[in-house]
Amino acid sequence: MLYTKKEATQWLGMTVFEMWVHMFSMFLFTIFVALKVEGVWDVSWWTVFIPLFTGVGMITYFSVIVFIRLFLEHDFKTAGFRVLWSALLLTLIFLFEYLLCQRLATGEDAQGHFSQVMSPLFVLPIVLGIRACVSTN
Repeated sequence: MLYTKKEATQWLGMTVFEMWVHMFSMFLFTIFVALKVEGVWDVSWWTVFIPLFTGVGMITYFSVIVFIRLFLEHDFKTAGFRVLWSALLLTLIFLFEYLLCQRLATGEDAQGHFSQVMSPLFVLPIVLGIRACVSTN
């Protein structure tokens, strides 16, 4: 089942622009991973993850601009809720990306299990589920 644009923006708490930034950064990241794994591009994992970190940074900047605009329009409740939601979502996404990149860069099995890396992704569906239940009318 595919969601409509209205449902996706309402349930995820993102604008269409933010979704496009995520998709474009994931597309570039996928290309970079393929080049690194195949040995065509010999760079560190931190370089491969640059599109993902840049995407999160751009969305954070966009969220701050939206917060300021909503605050100046005296829509304090919406501004506060949106900035808290964006901060939570972007923190979980960034934390996962950072932990995964750190894990791949060190390459050590003794550093910890992948469950530690995936822990932000365990929390993300719960938070999105709560958001979906709260935002339905």
